[in-house]
Amino acid sequence: MPHKIQEIGDESIIYIELISPFQPSDEFPKIHQQLNKIADKIEPPIFRIIDMTESKIDFATVVESLQQDTSNSLGAATDWRFKPLFVGNDTIAKIAANSLSQQQYGGIESRLFTSRDDAIAHSRRELRAIKQKRQSKS
Repeated sequence: MPHKIQEIGDESIIYIELISPFQPSDEFPKIHQQLNKIADKIEPPIFRIIDMTESKIDFATVVESLQQDTSNSLGAATDWRFKPLFVGNDTIAKIAANSLSQQQYGGIESRLFTSRDDAIAHSRRELRAIKQKRQSKS
């Protein structure tokens, strides 16, 4: 399977590792289906971390991946429950993360991190801030 999905503890964080060879048209429908099942039992927002470090994909595959992952299906990057983040250390990962903000890919805010741990730490900080904000309103 050219991807692995891991729930991070009982937190609203899902880690997705893309593995070569990665075929977006084959993998994203499966990823979306799995994420939708997980999202049904987790309180949003859910930080959705896609790690591209080991994927070895080219520019054309990034474009196809963005088209597949912004398909407005449940579990996709455009699903309102998710906050997409990326992990990678090359130009391709930077292009993927930055492209989500383009209107053609949904105009979604995303960030790029150089490590899984940094992305998870960021997600935890954001979730704590959201929780504190909710508690102060009640």
